[in-house]
Amino acid sequence: MHRHKNNRHIILIIAFLIVSIGQGNSQNGNKDLFDPPLDIPLILSGNFGEIRSNHFHSGLDFKTKGQSGYSVFAAADGYITRIKVSAGGYGKALYIQHPSGHQTLYGHLSAFRKDIADYVKKQQYKQERFGVDLYFKPGQFKVKQGDFIALSGNTGSSQAPHLHFEIRDSQTHNPVNPLLFNFDVSDNRPPKLYSIYLYNLTGRTDLKKPVKVSLYGDNGSYRPVYDRVYPIDKLCGIGIEALDFLDNSNNKCGIFEFELRLDGELIFKSLMDEFSFGESLYINSFIDFRKYIESRTQVIKAFIEPNNPLSIYEFARNRGQISLTDKDIHSLEILVRDVHGNLSKTKIKVTLNPDDLEDAEYSLPYYSAFFSYSEANTFEEEGIRLEFVNRSFYDNLYFAYNSDTIPPNGYSRIHHLHNPYFPLHKSYTILIKPESLPDELKDKALIARINKNGRLSALGGTWTGKEFRAKTRSFGSFVIAVDTIPPTIKAMNLSSASPARVGKKITFRISDNFSGIKSYRATLDGNWILFEFDSKTRSFYHVTDPELFPRGKELELIVRVTDQVGHLTEYRKLVIRI
Repeated sequence: MHRHKNNRHIILIIAFLIVSIGQGNSQNGNKDLFDPPLDIPLILSGNFGEIRSNHFHSGLDFKTKGQSGYSVFAAADGYITRIKVSAGGYGKALYIQHPSGHQTLYGHLSAFRKDIADYVKKQQYKQERFGVDLYFKPGQFKVKQGDFIALSGNTGSSQAPHLHFEIRDSQTHNPVNPLLFNFDVSDNRPPKLYSIYLYNLTGRTDLKKPVKVSLYGDNGSYRPVYDRVYPIDKLCGIGIEALDFLDNSNNKCGIFEFELRLDGELIFKSLMDEFSFGESLYINSFIDFRKYIESRTQVIKAFIEPNNPLSIYEFARNRGQISLTDKDIHSLEILVRDVHGNLSKTKIKVTLNPDDLEDAEYSLPYYSAFFSYSEANTFEEEGIRLEFVNRSFYDNLYFAYNSDTIPPNGYSRIHHLHNPYFPLHKSYTILIKPESLPDELKDKALIARINKNGRLSALGGTWTGKEFRAKTRSFGSFVIAVDTIPPTIKAMNLSSASPARVGKKITFRISDNFSGIKSYRATLDGNWILFEFDSKTRSFYHVTDPELFPRGKELELIVRVTDQVGHLTEYRKLVIRI
């Protein structure tokens, strides 16, 4: 299995080779193409291709010393092509188009440059929305390399102050590895190797327990803790638990290049130089999904499941699967590199010995249905129906189902669908028939997932005849439940006095206990007013605009919040700026 390489990909490989030759020569490759977006030392908390939940990380996360408010600069000449503001995701994000055929993205910003911010604010008031997605004409906001464009922050789904920075190919919109462009990020540490996993790929793989080979070592050289010959089956796959660490940081980063060799012959190679957003979800097949869900252990597989067309696979003989026909002792070698060329490697000895392998403890031999990954599938039992489109799975599935009685907080039987450790690539439809649901609660019903602690989380859904219908992309336990409690609005810095005095900022905490917040809106004397929403902290706030709050004038502030089943909560208050 080989990947077709277009001209852009060849350019990136050449850039990587330049980096690998040495620091002296690497500075001549793309030195002037992009400048750093920050004027502080470039230290990473996350790198390109790092494993995240359901996606590959598509850029670099630059540390900002635990603070917001550092100046962010245009990495090259160009023009602002897009600005997106949202409560989640990249928060406040800015995109720049460059003549080189690249686009750069700057995410989790706390503020835009004043002229840009004024335009965005005008559009927010025009649309009466905090979240906006704005596109610009080429000449509207031109920038030069090094121009100040924004301040770093912690908006959106960011968990700490930092700058998320991406470089994308303008034609394909694929993110490419920014470290191929010679940013001055110090890295003299080779990746760390923790363990090897040997997977039995014959028959029902869900009944087979992988063999774990723990490693020890440092500075690029690793050995198995137990130096012995390890058993494998007639058809075997290899996984590696490995992480990369850069200088001046202990943050766990992803590896760049992974090679597997059997008796010196290349079997598998992956390269994290570029990918498409459309294929990012295949990360759930790229890794051992069960290990990741159970313990966040990142085991990268050197074998490719049938429904996994990831473009980062450079080479895979027999899809990376190892097939032994003799009982000789063979050598497996693993080589892992980072983008700066630092190498780590290890070897283990294996032999064909299926009788010495263990069965898995987490699967049962019985199953309710067989689903082919390449076909559409349906499943129906009393009170439930499931509908899967083709290629919903990465491989064939021996699907298991059972049910329990109606729980005290539910209005249907509990339906146990396979297990939550099996990854799905596409959403499927789940239809559940309620039992003993009062008519007055029908419009407050939804499908809920039951976690391992017995707590419910809302999936949502709509009525289809006498059944409730929803979509999900995970297995687990499901039940019909109802949401009877409206959202809450809590004023954080307005007194109970009437009118309440307004300071530099008005802040509310808004939340919903079950179905989730659907919409929020604030008005001042009947006119829409911009409040920003931070989904992490559930903060709903307005930085006081003197033009909207003339001193000494009493105004009526109204905040309305609606949840997913239609409950409305309203807060009314007379306010005044002294």
